[in-house]
Order: sequence, then C-alpha cells, then structure tokens
Amino acid sequence: MPKISELAAAASAADTDQLAANQGGTTRRVTVGQVRAGLASATHTHAISEIANLQASLDAKQPIDPDLTALAANTTNGLWARTGNGTGAARTITAGSGITVTNGDGVAGNPTIALNFTLANIPQSGATAGQVLKWNGSAWAPANDEVGSGGAAAPSIITASAASTYQATGLTGDRVIKLTLTGNVTITAPTFTGLAPNSVYFVRYELTASGGARTPSFSGYTLASGVDPARTIPDGGSLFIDTEAHTDASGAVSLQRLIGAYDVGSEPAAPLAPDDRIVFSDTSEGGRPKSAPVSDIRDLSGRAVAFTDHIPISGNGTYVILEDNTILGTITGVTYRCNTGTLTATLQIANHTSSSNLTPAGAASISGLTDLAVSTASARATATGANTMGKSGTTGRVLQVVVTNATGSPTVLTLTVRGTT
Repeated sequence: MPKISELAAAASAADTDQLAANQGGTTRRVTVGQVRAGLASATHTHAISEIANLQASLDAKQPIDPDLTALAANTTNGLWARTGNGTGAARTITAGSGITVTNGDGVAGNPTIALNFTLANIPQSGATAGQVLKWNGSAWAPANDEVGSGGAAAPSIITASAASTYQATGLTGDRVIKLTLTGNVTITAPTFTGLAPNSVYFVRYELTASGGARTPSFSGYTLASGVDPARTIPDGGSLFIDTEAHTDASGAVSLQRLIGAYDVGSEPAAPLAPDDRIVFSDTSEGGRPKSAPVSDIRDLSGRAVAFTDHIPISGNGTYVILEDNTILGTITGVTYRCNTGTLTATLQIANHTSSSNLTPAGAASISGLTDLAVSTASARATATGANTMGKSGTTGRVLQVVVTNATGSPTVLTLTVRGTT
C-alpha cells in the first residue's frame, strides 16, 4: 500500500476524492485536500546560519561597484575608459599625423595601427628651402645641404671685393670665393656654422688684382708643406688659393690651413696623352672649371688633332666611325682598346658613291692600321701611306672599322684617331 508522501506527490483528483494510506499498521482514509493541507507552504524563509556555507559563498562575491554600474549603463560602442569613480566613457582610437587606424572602436574587429609615412607627413620643424636634417653633435636640426670631404655637389660662389682686409663669415659648407683685390688685402680664415662632425670642408679663393699689382697675405691659417701663397698678382692677373677646414666630433672647426697656391698664367705646360683632359678657366657651371678630353679639342691651325669614338659592338662586322670630317685631314695613327674580351680591328677609308648617295664604296685599308689585336689594354699603331679624309670634289670620305675574331663578348670598342688638318 502506498505511503501518504507518495499519494501526495501523485494526487491529481478532486479534493473530495479519498485515498487509503497505511500508516503505522492502521488503514486511514484521507481526502486530497487533507494531503495538500499537510504539505509545507511554497513560500517560506530561513536564516542564513541555517543554510550550510551560504555566508562564505556570499562573502566570495564582488560587492556592487559604481564603475560596473556605469559600464552597465553605457549604450555607446567603443573601448571603455574609466574617467572617474563610478564614471566612464566609450572611446575610439583615432589616427594622428603619419598614422592610420582601422577598427578604432573595436566593433568590426581588432583595432589596427600602422605608419602612414609619406613626405607630406614630415613636419617642417623650422627648416627652410634647400635645407636637410643634420646631426649637430647633440640633436638633429635643419641645416644647409652642403657636401664636405670632396663631395660631388658644386660649391656655392661668393663674389666680393676688398681693399685692406677680408673675412667670410657664417659659411655652411664648401665655397668658391671670387675676391677682387683693390689693395694689398689681408685675408682672415672664415667662420663656419652648422658643419658636420669629423669632416673636411674646402674653400677656394680666386683672387684677381684690380687697379695695380696686389700682394695678398693670410691670417689664421696653418701652412701645408710646400705651399707658398706670398705672391704678387699683376694688375688683371689671378691667383688661386685652396684651403681646408677640419671639424672635430662636435662639428666645431679645429684646423684651417692653406693647401695650395697657383697662378694660372705661370703654370708650366704639361705633356698630354689622348685620354687626358683639358681644364678651362670658365667656372660658369656651379663654380667648377669646365673640362674636356684632349680628343675633343680640334686644332684648326694644322697641328696634330685627335678624336675619340666609343663604338657599340654587336659582333663581327663593319662600323662607320666618321663621315665627311673637315678637320681631320690625314690620319697618322690610332689608340685602341675594348671593354671586355678581344677582337681584331682594321681601319679603312671609303668614298661615298656620290654627293647624294652616302653609301661607302671602294674601301681601302689604311696601311699600318690593319689587323690590330685589340684587348682591354690600351695600345697604339702608326698609319703609313696616303690616308686622307679630305673631300675629293663632291665625293665625301668615310672612316670605318672592320671587326673580326670578336671573342669574350666585347661590347664597346674605343678608338682615338690621330691626324693632321
């Protein structure tokens, strides 16, 4: 027979239904209502102490925090920042100069920060036109873009005149100083600013005497061995003085000395080879004298002349060097070499077929300039016989070279042809 507790759990009949229960060996009949009345109430309370471990569990929980309350009240997307006790705000990572930010609020994905390095993002930082960033010994700072230690950049030119004393001040790099002397001038070593540490800077004085002979002197320089600047410059004459300034680890000038002095008008003549260069006194190109190889100088007065041609070689064949040259008359010899490998070269003179047809015809090899063994070492050969490049009536002349036995992949044949007008 079921117990009363089992009957209560299964009761679904009306209150008037009666159930039989066996309790203590005695059969009793009760109604469903009586069973329900005997059950505990659905709503009841207990003291915390009556429930095991309840107080310890409560003590382990975080108490209510005003910062959490502020966070719970937020409705804005973004990264949360505490701004005070119980206050906060949603923030977004934003881009500054030279920086790009993706997903700054973190909503669509992880925030990504990257450099956006372009020239437009570099601040001026006090620089003016033409300046660059240089280390001045203690910090990076804008300074003029000057090249020391023999750099390729042309030095700036200063033009001045003086009667008694002269000093250039505030130089920021290499200089050419064109100074007209109207008296016997004492030239004092210049002052510099913004120089790089542990470098060498050069200053050239181009001195010109005006109104009479002038004798310059120099102050504040040491004198390099063999240099003698004590020269009198004749009226209208020139004297070039080269100086150098050395800087220490802080960029300060530690030494200035005279390293050269020469009078262009009194320099001795030097023997020249075809590959040498001639330097002219014209300094219109950034203050540097113009120069040209000897082979480019055409002497119109009948003395020996030469020209150099660098001929691209694509293999064996005939290559035209010169057509209708009115300066080079009789060919007297040639200097030759190639950039790589070896080849055999034969120089020939041919006629144009007519004044209107420039096709060469009747090529004749120049005696002495046949089957030249050409390598990367420069060599010379002398021509003999009638080797005139002069025109014959209206028929012009063609100078050509026949290349054979090309090995080692030569790509340039250099010929310096000598002759007389």
